Amino acid sequence: MTRDSRFPVLSNPRGDYSISVLDAIFQVLSKENKAQAWPEKSFPQIAVEVSKKIGRQVQQPPIRGMVYRRTDLFERVGERKGSGVRWRLSKKGRDLL
Repeated sequence: MTRDSRFPVLSNPRGDYSISVLDAIFQVLSKENKAQAWPEKSFPQIAVEVSKKIGRQVQQPPIRGMVYRRTDLFERVGERKGSGVRWRLSKKGRDLL
């Protein structure tokens, strides 16, 4: 789907699977079903959920770098009081799913 050798791929601690940070961000920002709206999340929220998916701590800087490097796949949707800037998949990003 979004695998690219320029982006880091991390294995979970048991080593039984690996997932790229970009793939994990896509999963975090994807809808669980068609009736839902596309999720909008802040970098701290994305970092927590990506860390859970990968099975190890992923800090915000690599996630920010990935989002800013791939502005064609992500879009800024504004700022909410107390939660900061929120992001979601862009039209191009949603079309990749």
